[in-house]
Amino acid sequence: MSDHIDKLLQLKELYEKGIITQEEMEKEKARILNDSAEPARKPGTKPETGQTASLADLVGAENLPRVAELLVDSLKNANGELWKDSRKDSKIDPISLLEQRDGCALIREGLIIYYHPYTIGIGAEGSFSAIIPLDKIPFW
Repeated sequence: MSDHIDKLLQLKELYEKGIITQEEMEKEKARILNDSAEPARKPGTKPETGQTASLADLVGAENLPRVAELLVDSLKNANGELWKDSRKDSKIDPISLLEQRDGCALIREGLIIYYHPYTIGIGAEGSFSAIIPLDKIPFW
């Protein structure tokens, strides 16, 4: 580690003397710091394969029906209005609704599932999202 500190100090000295530009210094600094770190893993990927994790990977495939039910109960737009299926005479299929999501992520508050405008509502309603607290998901 002290070797990296020495290299960074030398780099700073070269910059201060005008031998290298700030851009060159930043690029070399990033290379030095990356050499000292573990290989980075993209967030949301499986450590063993590097593939993007699915919702089933996050909550367990057996828990998807319960997550879908919780989603229907808590899906709101930016104004805090609950989502209602605007199609007449239609029954909400929670699993289908879950599959239509534009994205999801685990955050401090829980599992967030979101939809862009027009995905599940009319454009004037805006985007919709639901935060499902982790303690409501069976495996948590």
